[in-house]
Amino acid sequence: ASTIPAASPVKHTTVKVWLPQPLELCRVRTNRAGVQQTLLNILIHDYLFFCLGIVVPSQAQKVQVVEVTNSSLHISWEPGFGGVYPVSVCSIQAAPSGPDRNTLRNLLIHNQNVYVPPAQHLIPELKPYTFYDVSVACRSSHGASPWTPWVALHTAEGDVSLHQTFSWHWWYVVMGIAVSLALIGFIVYAIIL
Repeated sequence: ASTIPAASPVKHTTVKVWLPQPLELCRVRTNRAGVQQTLLNILIHDYLFFCLGIVVPSQAQKVQVVEVTNSSLHISWEPGFGGVYPVSVCSIQAAPSGPDRNTLRNLLIHNQNVYVPPAQHLIPELKPYTFYDVSVACRSSHGASPWTPWVALHTAEGDVSLHQTFSWHWWYVVMGIAVSLALIGFIVYAIIL
């Protein structure tokens, strides 16, 4: 079976690996330097065969940023054409940008499968003003598309946002202490009077 991206031209060559008769190959070497002669006898017949081509989605297109923060990238893309087999899941990979894009798949900081539609995904927990390379591949019931080329994207400038550093847990602790101190003060005031 061959895997063929949807809407791609097909060129298929076949090599026969089974013969009904033993293959006779004889190599003859003469005494003359460098002279060889090969005799090859093959029984030739016409054979009917079937070839199954499996259509996988074509490569996703237009990987781009929808929204940028200092700690996340919200991306979108167009899944490739899947023929009669709809694209159902896409994989998103992200790695810190580097000079050698061939090694990026070994340095992944994000590798997530998402259902589509929608063809959008939020890549969280990134560093401010840092470049990242992102790649997308989609799959149908018959296989996966090729990965897109790496796309260089970057987060916004700025310190870590208040949303990330603020913790409701500590807010409740502080409020609990404040309420406790107020009650103790009220009790002490009531005892003194």
